[in-house]
Amino acid sequence: MSGNTLVPSPRHQQAEDPSAQVEEERGSGMSSVLLLPDVPETVLPTLHFHANHCMFMQISSLLEGAWAGETRSPGNGLLCLCLELCCLWHGTVIITFSDFLPLLLGSGFQRLILLYQGCNESVGPQVFNIFTLAFPIAHTSVPPTVDCLNQNYKPIDPKILLRNTSFAVWRIVKEGGIDLFLWILMANQAKLMTQQPMVVDELWDQMFEKVERTGFDLPTLNLQLSRDRGLSGYNSWRQFCGISQPSVLETLAQVLRNHGLAENVMQLYGTTKNIDIWIGALAESFVNGGRVGPLMTCLIGIQFRNALDGDRFWWFFTSQQRSSLAQTFLSQIMCDSTHISEVPRLTFKANKYPFGFVSSWNSERTEEGTERCISFKQQRVPACKCEIIRAPKQSS
Repeated sequence: MSGNTLVPSPRHQQAEDPSAQVEEERGSGMSSVLLLPDVPETVLPTLHFHANHCMFMQISSLLEGAWAGETRSPGNGLLCLCLELCCLWHGTVIITFSDFLPLLLGSGFQRLILLYQGCNESVGPQVFNIFTLAFPIAHTSVPPTVDCLNQNYKPIDPKILLRNTSFAVWRIVKEGGIDLFLWILMANQAKLMTQQPMVVDELWDQMFEKVERTGFDLPTLNLQLSRDRGLSGYNSWRQFCGISQPSVLETLAQVLRNHGLAENVMQLYGTTKNIDIWIGALAESFVNGGRVGPLMTCLIGIQFRNALDGDRFWWFFTSQQRSSLAQTFLSQIMCDSTHISEVPRLTFKANKYPFGFVSSWNSERTEEGTERCISFKQQRVPACKCEIIRAPKQSS
């Protein structure tokens, strides 16, 4: 994965411009096999799955070596697969709830995502329609270019335009693995989520140019999504969250803390009742310590809280297993799965090398550390108290 090919292919092949290949794939209907639209979104799932997969393949090899005769069976491989998926899922959950959500929701995290008390069968864990519209807040933090770095975190040319990263997973396969893009993600700061401009020009009419006849207008698609699904407007969702609903220019300006922006919104929509949920929620100023406004904090917080409290199949671990899982953090996965020599202490923060970076081979042990990588967790996911509840058998 680091400097090696991710799929079987001739080693003498060089990285090539994908234009001809993409056009060929469009004609043959193959572009749908590229599941993730751009390079950064492909890197982290590849990293996380590869880390767990390699670890459990090593465990499987050791177990197979110890097992003899009839003990070895296809079921053993299934056991390792189940363990692999279980740890992959819970590692992702721990990273999300311990490292990502507190930074995103700020003061709203402690208020909305309470201490886990066990399964609540009255809570539905399904993903709400509104959440799929609220969570693309990351579109406002996307920079216009991918600024390449070397292993020493020094800038190298050329910069890659965002439009050229869509469905360009060939860059990972043919340009040295995921390490290059992990350096970029760790040391380059994302676009600051601001009221003006909300999104960069690269997202207007230029997305997916490599796989479509014309580019897509991503912000407009987000706005259209709520209308296609018949979702209520901005004020209705503020009412759902129990916060004020601005009705005139003056109250909207107070909510947005920006009179000029409020004037533009009112000029466009005419009335606050017509404001689209996506644009209205993104226009709000951030909550204390967070990166989203009050409405986004509410919608995202409720979704993650319900996903945790309402999951009937949340696994029950022993205290030792929970303690081991609590040591999962993104920097550790990067240490274990790549050849990267330095990683940031807090991966989800805006890092600038060398500040906040530590050696991934640091052998010093700390109170919350491991021998290879130091854990810097500020908050742990509470222990699960819910036994697995099996689905009832259907009567014949």
